[in-house]
Amino acid sequence: MALQERDYQTRIINKVIDFFKDNEPSALIESPTGSGKSIMGLKILEYFEKNHNLTSIWVANRKNLLKQIDEFNQHFFSLKKFTPVSMFDKNPPKADIVVIDEAQHDATSSCIHIHEICSAKYVLGLTATPFRTDRMKLAFKKVVKDAGIQRLINDGWLCPYIHWSIDNWRFETVSQIYLAEMDKWGKSVVFFQTIEECDRFSEILKSHDIRCEVITSFTDRECQLDAFDKGEFNIVANVAILNEGFDCPDLKTVFIRDASKLPTIQMAGRAFRLHYGKEFCNIVQSKDTDWQFTRTVKPLYRYVSKENKWLALGDSLIIDETVKQITRQMVKTKYNMPKYFEDPERTIDPYNLRIKTAR
Repeated sequence: MALQERDYQTRIINKVIDFFKDNEPSALIESPTGSGKSIMGLKILEYFEKNHNLTSIWVANRKNLLKQIDEFNQHFFSLKKFTPVSMFDKNPPKADIVVIDEAQHDATSSCIHIHEICSAKYVLGLTATPFRTDRMKLAFKKVVKDAGIQRLINDGWLCPYIHWSIDNWRFETVSQIYLAEMDKWGKSVVFFQTIEECDRFSEILKSHDIRCEVITSFTDRECQLDAFDKGEFNIVANVAILNEGFDCPDLKTVFIRDASKLPTIQMAGRAFRLHYGKEFCNIVQSKDTDWQFTRTVKPLYRYVSKENKWLALGDSLIIDETVKQITRQMVKTKYNMPKYFEDPERTIDPYNLRIKTAR
């Protein structure tokens, strides 16, 4: 079974291959969540295994990511000299190429240890957010990027979204918003600042006979997410566990806690994957958050909650497209000008708008 490459994927893959063939030691692929970074990475490894007999390891910080990439390889690539490796592995195998999934973690001591042991000729990083909230810097020689979130939405590779703004991010407010229109939100992920807030939110939903699982580093995450994928319940709450490495194509809504740019983009990215029957996704934020996602990508529509009603705001893709259509129509429209504009002996006084006869 073969995967069909998208045009931007082909451009990125070819650039990275050329970099490595020119003996550039490292490259970072920067591409949005849902754009197929795993496929691009595996395509690059496939080329170097088939044409140069190079070995490779794929490094990730979570078991579900390693399981996913192993399944991708088995179903679509069948690489023989390829090994998924935990970022926390103390004795990783040596390899010619090291791929760092979620490469914003490449500056951590765990990744540094991997690099020291493997002594790879080439390092390939994959990330949607190539920046960190601390002062640690990523050190890739080349950064390869092509299409951003807005472009991929416009081209139909990612799902468009509707933005919903609410008064605050207290668990009482979020639960009220969710319970009032559960059908509209569909399968949802909610982010809070603390586990206590997650628990309180879950308790409120439970009092309405709604099952909401709270996912933490102490819970059986894989079991919970497996049940969530199967549709046994439609909403999960967490603090930051699902910021990255969580893929759920039929996820319809992300409730984003107040946060800065990096975690906001990471949280929002969970919802943009395409899925059959999913025409758009929802991003819900409070009006007081540090980073409104509308600053990153324009929504189809924008709504703000006021007195238990949703009020529509401007500045959306729908409005932009409407203006463009009107402008195109105006350009094509023929106008008959008044006769005095055609008379060279007459001019218009711009100050009193009266017609003057030239002398």
